Order: sequence, then structure tokens, then C-alpha cells
Amino acid sequence: MSLSKLLKKEISPFLDMYLDTYPFGICDLEGKLICGNDSLIGEDKHPVLSGETIIAWVFGINAENLALYLSKVLNREEQNRGLAKEILQLYRETNLLLRITEKMAGDLSLEELSILSLDEVFRVIGATSGLVVLRLDPNICQYDTVAFRSKEACPLEPFVFLENEGIVGQVCCTGKPELVNNTLTDLRVKYRSADAQSLLCAPFKTNSTVLGAIVITHKEPEFYTAPNLKVLSILATHITPVIEKALIHAQQIREIRANEENLARKVEELRIEIDEIKRQRQVAEITESEMFSNLQKRTERLKQRRMKI
Repeated sequence: MSLSKLLKKEISPFLDMYLDTYPFGICDLEGKLICGNDSLIGEDKHPVLSGETIIAWVFGINAENLALYLSKVLNREEQNRGLAKEILQLYRETNLLLRITEKMAGDLSLEELSILSLDEVFRVIGATSGLVVLRLDPNICQYDTVAFRSKEACPLEPFVFLENEGIVGQVCCTGKPELVNNTLTDLRVKYRSADAQSLLCAPFKTNSTVLGAIVITHKEPEFYTAPNLKVLSILATHITPVIEKALIHAQQIREIRANEENLARKVEELRIEIDEIKRQRQVAEITESEMFSNLQKRTERLKQRRMKI
């Protein structure tokens, strides 16, 4: 499928929305405008690729991201024409990931990364409450809540999740996302709440292990759909490497602090030992001196005199 047909057939609604926020222009290799604003031609030029071949140019604000997006969509269309119906949804996902990537550019803590993820999910999917759980200690099969958002008083189960217990624990054990649209009838839910009747849970999964999960709920039953779970899973997959690095960094900080505390304890023990050695040395110097010897002899003579008396 050509780029012109693709733009007209499937993603013109996306482009109209995109144009309102980021003015752009798309032209073919001869400079003919395909879509957008021709006044922007010549500004911030980025290629649209079909395989390794340039087939068009994108100009304007945020042109690089739009060009990358169009290239990805076009190549996927060439591989599978059936993906054309999903392009609008792919835009929403890509736009979400672009925002996440931009905001994650800084050096964020685990809590900040988790809160950022929840904020984006709340905005794109919608939720009454949500949390991020992580396995902070690799030696313990326990997942602790590091970030939480809620619009209700009693949104979720307790904030510590054991592996394979409850819905969250099961997701962390299997690495498979879950969609539950009636938590009040799900036997895995220990603490049922009318404020959390629909639930989505997606794991932060690496090649070797599950680092944790992101969970969102809504007070309305039957609120979430399979596409919602797909978006949440894509988000979780996208930020897993960042979460993994942050976990490693946090673990290194804990180890450094533990080493510092251990070193400080050893230094204190050594100081006490040195003080004791100094004390013993001082005592020895006194007891081995001639003056001390004379004093002992004098004391002994005094004792003998008292005994005679």
C-alpha cells in the first residue's frame, strides 16, 4: 500500500488530531504535498522509510516522531495488510510511549517512575485507583507497593503481595497479564470492594524473571476491554528496562549503605580494641617501672610491720 492511500484510508483521523497539536507537512520525493501544511515544507526534514528506501518527507514540529511513526506503520502494513484497522489504536499507544519516554529521560527514582506510569495510564485508559508493586529484595518472593493512586477510600487489597496469592500475586508468578471485570465474584480476591470491581494487571517481565506489576481498577463492573489490557501491557513492557535499572541502582545503594554501616561498626570495634591495647600497655609500663617495684616493696614491708604489731 502506498503512503498516500494509507494516509487517506486509515489514519487521516489521527493526522487531523496530530495537526492540531503539532503542525506538520508530508510531501513526496518530488516535493508535492501529500498531507498537512505546505507552509512548513523545508522545516525540520525527516524521512518516511519503506524498508530502507525513502518514500516521503515529513516537515514541521515533532516531525521526527511523526516520520518514525509513519515508517513503522507503513512497513507493518506491507507485512500484514490486516494491521491497517489497528493503526489508530497504534497511534494512541505510540503517543503514550513517546510521552513516557520524554518524561523518563531524567534520573528518576523507583517511586517517581511508578507514579509517572500510573499518571499516564489514568489519563489514557481511565481508572479509579492503581498501584505499582515491585520485588525489592530478589531473595524474597514478596512484592511491595512503591506507588499508589486512588480516588476512593478502599480501592485495593493490602499493599504487600506474596507470589501466586490473589490476582496480583498470580500475575507476578506467571508473568501473564489479567483482565477481571467482576472482582466481587472472583475467588482469588481476598478483600473485595465495590470501589474496585474491574481490574487490569500487567507484569514488568524480563527474560528471566518478573520484577513486579502495574495494577489499575475501576469502581464500575465490566469497565475494561482487551484493547485496554493491551495498552497496559505495552506500557509495562516499554518501561520494564527502566524499572530494572532503577531496581539495580536501588539495590546497589542499599549494598553501599550496608557496607558503610559494616565498615563503621568495624572501625568502632577496632577503636575499642586499640583503646584496650593502649590501656594494657600503660598498665604494663606502670607495673614494670622501678618506681612501682619500689612501691610494692615498701607496701610489703609495711604489711610485715603490722603483722608483728
